[in-house]
Amino acid sequence: MKKLLLVLAVALAALSGRAQDARVDSLNQKIDSLQQAVQALSTSAEAKDASDLDKAIWKDRAKWFSLGIGKQTLIHQDVPGLEWNSELAISAMWGRTYYFPKKAWFGMLKVGIDFSWMDITYAKYKDVMETADGSMNGGYGNGYDDYYDSYDGDEDIDLGVWQAEYALRLGPSVTINPVHHLKVGLYAHFVPTASAISMNDEVNVQFVPNFAFGGSIAWKVISVGFEGRWGKANYKSFSVDDEAVDGWEDGSDANFDDVLKQDKNRLKTKFFRFYLAFRF
Repeated sequence: MKKLLLVLAVALAALSGRAQDARVDSLNQKIDSLQQAVQALSTSAEAKDASDLDKAIWKDRAKWFSLGIGKQTLIHQDVPGLEWNSELAISAMWGRTYYFPKKAWFGMLKVGIDFSWMDITYAKYKDVMETADGSMNGGYGNGYDDYYDSYDGDEDIDLGVWQAEYALRLGPSVTINPVHHLKVGLYAHFVPTASAISMNDEVNVQFVPNFAFGGSIAWKVISVGFEGRWGKANYKSFSVDDEAVDGWEDGSDANFDDVLKQDKNRLKTKFFRFYLAFRF
């Protein structure tokens, strides 16, 4: 009888231990499942945060609008020594960068294609400054002195000396994002430009293939940068022949072609500017 009771006690203890082990295993499985769920949620949240940050750095800052100020120089290549330096040179530009690839190289580097559909520049020039020996080709033997002797301020129309341009832009850029919202970039652009230049009594117009190189530092919406731009062309020049106008007024046979004189001027422009840009 005692042996039977002992056997029953041992059996009950074994059954109780197995049941307890089963409950422990079930509890451990639930804990593991909960940990996996928490880890999955944490990973998903981190991925979303990284995606949101990437979008805020690149896609949400792809467009830009900038205002610039700098120094511009106009050089008359047909008249050695004749050039003008700006007393005011301002610009406004609006464009967009298309970044590649979708995921930044090394987590920080992207290349881009910059396109600007509006690049407006205006420069008002100071008085002429001699920088060469005064010799020249093309009809003004003593350089810019004879060039200005040919201009009679009492008779000719004086429009002043200024330059206005409207341009498009296209070119590559490289941008590094070393930390958070900080971005540093360099770019090189081809700048096809419609240019108009007033030189006292002459108006010069031409399409100019300009080129630009620059860089910028950006933090979120604000960016500051610098740029150098240069280009040259053989401009079409238009002016009024005062003698023909006088003869026309006196009733002579002068026609419109006699009044409006046409010529050509080889002009070169150099522009260096600093700018403030807004990225959105």
